[in-house]
Amino acid sequence: MMGAKPTLLYFVSVLIQVSRVVFERRQQPARFLFVVAGLLFAVLALLAIEYGSFSPYAVLASIFLLQAIDPTLIGWLLVLAICATDSTIYLYATVRDAVELARGLRSTIFTNPGDIVLLSVCLAFVAALVFLRPKPLP
Repeated sequence: MMGAKPTLLYFVSVLIQVSRVVFERRQQPARFLFVVAGLLFAVLALLAIEYGSFSPYAVLASIFLLQAIDPTLIGWLLVLAICATDSTIYLYATVRDAVELARGLRSTIFTNPGDIVLLSVCLAFVAALVFLRPKPLP
């Protein structure tokens, strides 16, 4: 025989161990980054009320502020996924705009210097998140 088959009890115990690691409170270095980003999303949510898109920004603000208040590994992974997705989309749009500019078409992103600053801030935030992952409490 090749060995005993894992039982349901084994799978449940593994699931409990994984959930403890993912959901336990951790030590988060540089919490101010999450506070700043959360407040930025809160301001965007207030500005978006006029356009009827308050909810997405409010959810993002609450995720970032919750990670600042109660850091967990799953919260950090969620914030990292949100920021990496945002940066990837913005980087794609910038490259696409550069190609269109090289072909002699009208630029949309490079006409506003704030867009380049926003791209730089997004990429820097993702890089900071990678290096500032939460550590287990001592």
